[in-house]
Amino acid sequence: MGAKLPHILILGTGGTIAGRGKDYLHSSDYQAGVLPLKKLLDSLPSFQAQITYTEIANLDSVEMDFSIWKKLVEVIQNSKADAFLITHGTDTLEESAFFLDLVLDIPKPIILTCAMRPYNAIGSDGIKNLCNAISLGIYCAAHQIKGVQVLCNDYIHDSTLFKTHTHNLNAFDSKNLLGYVLDGEVLGYKLPNSTPTIPLPTSLARVDILYTYAGMEDFSCNARGIVVVGSGAGSISAPILSKLQDFQENGGVVVVSTRVSHGFVIQSRFIPSFSLSPLKARIFLALCLSNGYTPDH
Repeated sequence: MGAKLPHILILGTGGTIAGRGKDYLHSSDYQAGVLPLKKLLDSLPSFQAQITYTEIANLDSVEMDFSIWKKLVEVIQNSKADAFLITHGTDTLEESAFFLDLVLDIPKPIILTCAMRPYNAIGSDGIKNLCNAISLGIYCAAHQIKGVQVLCNDYIHDSTLFKTHTHNLNAFDSKNLLGYVLDGEVLGYKLPNSTPTIPLPTSLARVDILYTYAGMEDFSCNARGIVVVGSGAGSISAPILSKLQDFQENGGVVVVSTRVSHGFVIQSRFIPSFSLSPLKARIFLALCLSNGYTPDH
């Protein structure tokens, strides 16, 4: 009797990988999230795995929200599959990967994949990314590797990834590249770092992002928290600093990040974001507030 095949559960959420353009020559003019997940799976070769799928959503990832994240978490937590693969749009992929990495703590791999060109465009990358993600899922299941990873353009990223280009196939970079997939073979692989786990709340507290700029004098906010995108190492002008102090005195929580692409915010009158981007700092703060955590935790 042969060895049991790993069970890979594919969860579809739409995105460019499920997108269709008006003809094969147009790779930037298309509608995302219109093709059913089965259409993509019918294009796959055979794998040494049991592959099943569930359509969670089919949308442009700019419409991604907490309700879909929550559904993904619940399906993954209640499934007996050996590995999970999520098809996702690139626009909010870094946010979804970071959220899932924070709230999921299971001994199984969760792999997100995507595309920069729609399904029917010349040079579409979706099916190749999907094939490589399945190969990565099989590899991780066989080696009992857990954690959230992203497969795009052959590269394997962890949840520190961030989008770096609006159209190129190699659209992501990360602070901790995990490896590479070539023709279905995983190469140069290193284990993802562990992350803290925050319980999944029933709802997500509102946290706004405040982008600062030269000459800025005022802002308004009705959220429970603010992530300030400061200049330099988190610098904030005097008028905005005064308003933020008022916001904090009235019970709001302030995290300070930077609009600079490289570096850290390590000192602040408020809470520094350290290495977190504004987008990820917002998710982290929202989860903390939703779970009743305070700045003293």
